[in-house]
Amino acid sequence: MLKSKKTKINLIILLLGLSITLGLIREYDNKNVQAVETAQKEISTIIEKDETVFELKENEIVGHIEIPGILSITPLIYHENDNNLDLGITIDENLVLPGKAGLTALAGHRETFFKELENVKKNQIISIYFLDTNYYYMITKIDTVDQYDRDSVYIKTNKDMLVLITCYPFSRWTEPNERFIVFAERLK
Repeated sequence: MLKSKKTKINLIILLLGLSITLGLIREYDNKNVQAVETAQKEISTIIEKDETVFELKENEIVGHIEIPGILSITPLIYHENDNNLDLGITIDENLVLPGKAGLTALAGHRETFFKELENVKKNQIISIYFLDTNYYYMITKIDTVDQYDRDSVYIKTNKDMLVLITCYPFSRWTEPNERFIVFAERLK
């Protein structure tokens, strides 16, 4: 009889512990879902605002980029810095902006937004939504260069071109001593 009572008490304690644990997991999941939904609403609000306001401010979301099958719609953030690279794809403010003659440089982390970039193919289309206008670019060249080889990345051109830049190799466990670059030319 005593052993049976101990077994029942142990079973009740175990069930109570499982119940509390499951409740905490649900609460944690709900908080994460709410945080993601809030962030998505903020991004939507910012993008809608940028459709009508064309004054570019550092660290603002100014549009989005998409590469079908590779990169889903991802925010474009004006100004390249470490914080912005954690939030989306950054636009190098020292070069031309999308839709203008010259080179537009977009950077992203290899572990996050550009983790599938190594799967792009020549002639694939990149869609840029920037300041209330859609721009479409076709990939013309894919290459890897030394991390210090700026001349191969920041080319001079009179064409409306785009270069996507991320660290290489793509494995997060290796030192990124190269850059994976994707050049694309705007379709008229």
